[in-house]
Amino acid sequence: MPSPGNDRAAIHKVATSAEVSMQVTEEDGGKLNAFAREPRMVVMEKGEGSTANTRLLLIGGAVLVLVLVAVAAGIS
Repeated sequence: MPSPGNDRAAIHKVATSAEVSMQVTEEDGGKLNAFAREPRMVVMEKGEGSTANTRLLLIGGAVLVLVLVAVAAGIS
């Protein structure tokens, strides 16, 4: 049966190999905490955001919200 010290060393070894894609920190109690990396931001140029697909998605979302509110009001 391995001792707790050996288990902790094995955990650190796994965390070290995972550090390539995730940031790993060690908390006070010796627990490891892994954070995902944030995707890079893309700066949009002026006028780049208003396409037909974007408008359709916004209108569809607004209609869906209105339908859900109407259904909720009809139920109550």
